[in-house]
Amino acid sequence: MDMAKIVLEHGKDEQTRRLAMDIIRDQEREIEQVRAWVAARKAQ
Repeated sequence: MDMAKIVLEHGKDEQTRRLAMDIIRDQEREIEQVRAWVAARKAQ
């Protein structure tokens, strides 16, 4: 995700920038899923 953020900061190619945005969005979604899973496991 760090590399994707660098692409957004410095990249010029629009297709690569869109890919970076998709990567960030997907990774953030996965991180939230893992956090929810961990919270549910702790609640048991």
